[in-house]
Amino acid sequence: MTLDAGAVGRATDPVDLTWTSKDCMLYALGVGSGTDEPEFTTENTAGVRQLALPTMAAVLGPNMRVLKLAGDFDWAKLVHAEQEISLHRPIETDMQAQASTKIKAMYDKGDAAIVVAETEVTGAADDRLFSSTSTLIIRGAGGWGGDRGPSLRAPVPDRPPDRTVEDRTLPVQALLYRLSGDRNPLDRKSVV
Repeated sequence: MTLDAGAVGRATDPVDLTWTSKDCMLYALGVGSGTDEPEFTTENTAGVRQLALPTMAAVLGPNMRVLKLAGDFDWAKLVHAEQEISLHRPIETDMQAQASTKIKAMYDKGDAAIVVAETEVTGAADDRLFSSTSTLIIRGAGGWGGDRGPSLRAPVPDRPPDRTVEDRTLPVQALLYRLSGDRNPLDRKSVV
């Protein structure tokens, strides 16, 4: 199973997006916001203006169907490796937009392929809302002899961390997060 390196530059047709105040609250709950962050989890708290979490861009725009333009592969072997989001203005809580996703780059790692997908999301007046770049590893899809590309390994400093944060997730958190659009199958251990 190898991919077609000629897919670089190919794009999906633009897709219309709509999200509401309720979608913003559901996303916030799915990533762990709670009663201590009413600006993200409520729409009618006195004296609090509802906001959308900026990271919501990760689920709003990317159209992973773009990967079908790269060829056939086993979707169970796809791993989301990196995500970059550039906000051009704050995400509003009720909005209509349009998104287009293209294959920005493909790299041959021998036993795997790296596909970089870039999404541009614009508002009703064609104003840029945000850009999102997803780097995806597809195990077993390399070997076509293409450019190896950059290393995904980040250097690890030889010192203790600057700060450590521990947070518990709710038992139903993976189920809540799925309702924001990430409908990947869950392992039974994730939900029991």
